[in-house]
Amino acid sequence: MQDENKLTPEHIVRKRDAALAAYDAGDFDAAFLLFLEIAQEGDTLAQFSLGLMHENGQAVQQDFDEAREWYMKAARQDLAA
Repeated sequence: MQDENKLTPEHIVRKRDAALAAYDAGDFDAAFLLFLEIAQEGDTLAQFSLGLMHENGQAVQQDFDEAREWYMKAARQDLAA
């Protein structure tokens, strides 16, 4: 039985597409929130993207330590920065 709070793969894909569209449009606040939700579900592209956003100070204060943490989470799943 699937955990009620866990996103389905289809939801993750939709949220990832929405996050990428928001990022490309320069809506970093929306992109950050969408990436964060799916990154917490283990989505490696979202984890990498959060690292990038922390590194560049997009929607958050620039924080290289936090960027490294997100990059490492992604790298542990074979998406190296």
